[in-house]
Amino acid sequence: MRRIFRSNYLKGAAAGFSTLFTLCMLISPQDGKTTRKQVGENIYIIINAPEKLTAALRGRKQKLHEYGRGRHQFFSSEISTVKKEAEASAMKDWNKN
Repeated sequence: MRRIFRSNYLKGAAAGFSTLFTLCMLISPQDGKTTRKQVGENIYIIINAPEKLTAALRGRKQKLHEYGRGRHQFFSSEISTVKKEAEASAMKDWNKN
């Protein structure tokens, strides 16, 4: 239910934005040539926004992956050290008996 609502909400928001954008283009106080030039210069912001977001998320995912790999190696080395100490202690105790 929530996914359907969220999906419909996002579709409605996108439709409203595009409608408002088109309406503002039609009733802008500038002449068409100036408005088209400004929109053409700034349209890359809207077009590249998903790519920038995807790149940022990919970068964060990679950073977290590297951090997790480093933590895994650290804990693996700690576990290995503890195992070696436990084996040495066990051998020492076994040799005493």
